[in-house]
This record gives sequence, structure tokens and C-alpha cells, in this order.
Amino acid sequence: FQSWIQTLGWNNTRTLPGFTKLSKLYAFVVALAYISIPVLALAILKA
Repeated sequence: FQSWIQTLGWNNTRTLPGFTKLSKLYAFVVALAYISIPVLALAILKA
């Protein structure tokens, strides 16, 4: 995400901290989504 921001030229001292937080939040959400798939599959199989 940050490389996309840099490509568009939006990485300056005013916007970079916000985009950094947004990037970390996005990575966390994606990681949770990938982790939830096998957890849900195991939960369904045990039910």
C-alpha cells in the first residue's frame, strides 16, 4: 500500500504517518482474514 502512495507522490511528512497507520491496519485485517479460513474450516469439521 505504501509503495502505491509513493508512486502517486503522496508520501510527504504530513501524510506519511497516516498512511503508515492505514497500511499496518490493512495488513492486520488481511492477516486475520487468512488466519480465519483454516480456523473456520476446523470448527466446521469438528461440529
